[in-house]
Amino acid sequence: MNDFQKYIESVKGDLAEISAAIHANPEVAFYERESSQLLISFLEKQGLIVERNFKEMETAFITRKEVCGGGLSVLFLSEYDALPGLGHACGHNLIAVSGLAAFVAASRYAEEHHIPSTFTLIGTPAEETYGGKTILKARGAFDGYDVCFLLHPFAGTATDPGWLSSVKIRVRFKGKASHAASRPEDGLNALDAAVLLYNSVSMWRQQLPERARIHGIFTDGGSAVNIIPEKSEMFWNLRAPELLAAGEMRKRFHKMVQAAAEATGTFAEEEIVAVYEPSVFNAPLNALYGDLWKEMFGEEIFRGNGTEGRASSDFGDVSVKVPGANYLYDITRGADHPLHTPEFREDAATDYAFENTMRASAITAAAAIRFLEDEDFREQVRADWKRQTSF
Repeated sequence: MNDFQKYIESVKGDLAEISAAIHANPEVAFYERESSQLLISFLEKQGLIVERNFKEMETAFITRKEVCGGGLSVLFLSEYDALPGLGHACGHNLIAVSGLAAFVAASRYAEEHHIPSTFTLIGTPAEETYGGKTILKARGAFDGYDVCFLLHPFAGTATDPGWLSSVKIRVRFKGKASHAASRPEDGLNALDAAVLLYNSVSMWRQQLPERARIHGIFTDGGSAVNIIPEKSEMFWNLRAPELLAAGEMRKRFHKMVQAAAEATGTFAEEEIVAVYEPSVFNAPLNALYGDLWKEMFGEEIFRGNGTEGRASSDFGDVSVKVPGANYLYDITRGADHPLHTPEFREDAATDYAFENTMRASAITAAAAIRFLEDEDFREQVRADWKRQTSF
């Protein structure tokens, strides 16, 4: 057992209980009251001061620990929101405790070895739907840090895959209600407009370039079968490797919305719910993740270049402010269980998933200490980040 595992071992029982409790009581975006309180209570038991309602976000929090008077600033992140209808099918119960574990292990190592440093943990709500980190970034939450780390469970262990930009849009059509049998000619069918938009996007989807994605759902299609629907609502997500490409997709999508409204005689309204930045892939930090798995556990992992990802995360909004990495680690024992499925939800509750979370957390803590102690490595991290963000 290495030093980082030793520090985590002392709190592992508490972390296992927290993960299980969050998994058993899934709370969706901005309602993670009990989940965030579990993390806060753990930190307070460690003697730390926790600021609740961080940046005026009810279920966000922040805590800091200075070592030897402070120094370079390391940021760890926790997530704890669940998916509507699916619970913790993205394993955020594990992401919650991974942030705690890495924070504890890195700060205790720094204390024992007298490394001047400052460690921060931010609890970030609403990753799945509304981009809690996006809102926090706009309020200055991620200013002034030197490096940032986040862990994410997956069907395999790998370096940061790269996360797509994401534009989340709510579309509403307004028509005119009428009796569907006796006076259909007086109605303007808002559901028809939504169906037409859905079919238009379905045809467009065939021609989308690699790593571009668009998908949507109907959230309101009418109130009664014998009434021409006067309103309908849809929720859409447009993804692309760069915000510029997502913006071009957004322009075409807007034309499709307007065309659907024109064809049905309805009125269309579009609301931008959230915009996630694409993540900035940091090559030195990711090479270190692979090296540490080999060094600490004798395991080779998949090492990519940040172009493998097909999903989005509001971590992208952090990565444009701070050099960082969002590492993947296995919880499925090799089973091909995608994120956001019932199978992955069950994986996230297993002992294996928790134990591998603790191993990945130890590696993340070791990466943080390497950044603090190795000036050459630190400069490589900064140079790689500046190359991609200085325009």
